[in-house]
Amino acid sequence: MSNLDLRTIMAEKYNIQPDKFFEILTKTAFKQSGDAVITREQMAALLVISHQYDLNPFTREIYAFPHQGGIVPVIGIDGWAKIVNNHPKSDGIRFEYGPLMEGRDRQIPTWIEAILYRKDRSEPIVVREYFDECSLSTKPWASHPKRMLRHKAFIQAARIGYGFTGVYDPDEAEVIISNVGDTHVTDITATSSNDEIINTVKKVADRARGNWGRAIEYLNQRYANEDLQIAIAELHRLREKSKSLPVPEEAPQQEIVESDPMPLPESLENAEPQQEIAEPIPTPLTEAEEEQQKAFSSNSIEQEAMPVVNMED
Repeated sequence: MSNLDLRTIMAEKYNIQPDKFFEILTKTAFKQSGDAVITREQMAALLVISHQYDLNPFTREIYAFPHQGGIVPVIGIDGWAKIVNNHPKSDGIRFEYGPLMEGRDRQIPTWIEAILYRKDRSEPIVVREYFDECSLSTKPWASHPKRMLRHKAFIQAARIGYGFTGVYDPDEAEVIISNVGDTHVTDITATSSNDEIINTVKKVADRARGNWGRAIEYLNQRYANEDLQIAIAELHRLREKSKSLPVPEEAPQQEIVESDPMPLPESLENAEPQQEIAEPIPTPLTEAEEEQQKAFSSNSIEQEAMPVVNMED
């Protein structure tokens, strides 16, 4: 990832001016009621998931509900099909239909199985979804019950087969929004369970020293899913906070004064430097002097070898 913030990366990807990106995203990728204001943290959370799964928020492959300070990220059926088909291990999927339900005016299967194949598995992943457990009192289920049940089986097979977590289908999102106390909301505010992530992000931001792209790259490698959303949102908050801080003035450099050398004793302070005394070079001997020296040396040896005479005898 380049040293750019995620907003700039996404804006360049979809050819949108960065300063207009959040405004357009708010109007297209968020489902909201009333005058609810979408925060930058909520924006960041949606962008992280969109970037992670390579989904286009402007074509509704992914969108979000703002909820309780966080978001409920939703992937439509087109988005689910995209991330499954783009998976490098994907090797196809097929469906099996159960017996028809009794007492219905329309032919609706009791269940539908999604059989998902992976290139690296010897056995397929088989997921069965039942109509009486999945159907809702909504227009899509009333008009296209078999298609909706097939979507449910497909999405659940994708989750189990590829480990997609932290994202929801439209039906699940509606249930979460209607249940205020639901715990599945992607909360991007700091809680006691998120203290470790928040502290780690602060350390990463300090070490990044303004290189936010590298910080995002590190967080993408360290965290995933909800933890990654929390980390990116905290990093974005720290980045915005750093922009509002005054630039510290540089402290004036102090002049370095070299300390005086250690004073010499008075006896040595005025002493004249000693002159080096050269040893005299010996003069070579003549032949006569060499003979005389040899004779002298031999006489000395003979004297040392003479026995001592006792003069008293």
